[in-house]
Amino acid sequence: MADITPKQLKDALARGRMTRRQALQALASVGIGVAALPVLGRRAAAAPNLIYFTWSGYDDPQYQAAFVEKYGGPPEYAIFGEEEEGLQRIRSGFRADIAHACTSNVQRWKDAAGLKPIDVSRLQHWPDIYPAFQELDGVKIDGEIYNVPWEWGNSSIAYRPDLVEPKEQSFNLLLDERYKGRMAAFDNSEEVPVYAALIAGVADPFHMNDADLAKVREIMEKMNGNMRFYWTDYTQANQAFASGEIVASMAWNDMVKTMHDEGVPIAYMTPKEGILTWVCGMSLLKDGPGDEQQAYDFIDAMIAPETGALVMENFYYGHSNRKALEVADPELVATLDLADAEARIADPNTHFFSAMSSEQREKLNAMFEEVKAGL
Repeated sequence: MADITPKQLKDALARGRMTRRQALQALASVGIGVAALPVLGRRAAAAPNLIYFTWSGYDDPQYQAAFVEKYGGPPEYAIFGEEEEGLQRIRSGFRADIAHACTSNVQRWKDAAGLKPIDVSRLQHWPDIYPAFQELDGVKIDGEIYNVPWEWGNSSIAYRPDLVEPKEQSFNLLLDERYKGRMAAFDNSEEVPVYAALIAGVADPFHMNDADLAKVREIMEKMNGNMRFYWTDYTQANQAFASGEIVASMAWNDMVKTMHDEGVPIAYMTPKEGILTWVCGMSLLKDGPGDEQQAYDFIDAMIAPETGALVMENFYYGHSNRKALEVADPELVATLDLADAEARIADPNTHFFSAMSSEQREKLNAMFEEVKAGL
């Protein structure tokens, strides 16, 4: 890498052959500071008629290789830290063409931003999307497609097997007082109550009555007593995991990858209550400032099998295109237990995050904040 020139770096980044992390390492090797990288990214963006509004970490041209090849560069990226922030920006008048939305919130994006239906006949790779994903609530609304699934993964408990001895594979670990003050959870009023609902035996955590909510509050209060902290930044959780400050946490698949790559012992639970599964993808915003054909080409590039292999490699997430399993490293597919992905998706113990009513969402948000505050 020491012999690469700055021009070659720009070209590699523009063509999606190098991640931002790799680019940073290469830039350092030729004496270019980190501050120069955004400049390279702006110069590489030869297709400015498209704005992709996405989570931090997904603003990487390698996931849109076919789009970059066709238009000479990546789209313009706009970043949000979490979906509620993104929704508030849209409500405040921010304009983009494509939003990276999760299916449990697509209806809210539709209400806030005026999403438009997606004509899947314009997508070459749509027939290869897992059939179950094509029918998910939030993908299909009132018979029309409003979200094209891209990545999917799990929300479960990661723990240090060298420091924790679970009594069983269960979300109940979060209530185990042997590890009081050494647990963490995502600071989120959707996920924490769902965990609590599953522990409480609630039949449907996404459609709860007042009796269910009372059970959820009781469990959340017990969980809260064991928490070291609630995290919003994965870095905080990763560092605490690595040091042993925390021994268990709510986590997504990529935390397992990060800890594994750093040589930290980690296990990821498949709870007896059933594993929580989320699906996120791309929605078209009404009145987007960019070019609609570019938007369709962008989505198609994102759901290409080759992109799917990169998603699995870089995030340890599943990809929506079944054919991604054919081009991914077989060892990685086995490691991620994705060889039977279709069966896992159809398993009745797989709980897909689903839309909640505004009333339930507001109640859970207020309840979660009160529990954290010890009220």
